[in-house]
Amino acid sequence: IPLTFTRRERIEGLDVFLFTYRGRAEYTESYSGTEEYEGRKVPPGHEIKCADDQFEFFLWAEPITGETVKIKESCHSGDYVYEVATGRAVEPVLRWAAETAGIDVVRRAEAIRDRIIEVRLARYMPLALAGLGLLCAAVTALRLRSRRA
Repeated sequence: IPLTFTRRERIEGLDVFLFTYRGRAEYTESYSGTEEYEGRKVPPGHEIKCADDQFEFFLWAEPITGETVKIKESCHSGDYVYEVATGRAVEPVLRWAAETAGIDVVRRAEAIRDRIIEVRLARYMPLALAGLGLLCAAVTALRLRSRRA
């Protein structure tokens, strides 16, 4: 889905970017079923989508790592089986909403903080080591020069 940057926010002490989408969402395949869930069979020429194109999706991402901190999505108007040719709603499937919340967000933020440290170390450690190497070379050169003089 095409996400749009909405604004900067702060979640669990992390600066994050909020990206959003509101509109059409077709997800017939997600109703196909698993080992635990029988699924919903859709006849040919039909699809399952959020009614009235009212699907909402919110994603909060930490910008240094690109990691997702939190997701919120919903179809409050309800998923329906639609006839593709006519666009007519045939039958309701499910009205739903889901959100990453509570301790899950706290744990995710902690893991991302650790990842930020790793990213910063990976980015700046080579520069620090190169600088240290140059400093050692300069000190060695000065010592050699002072011994010759």
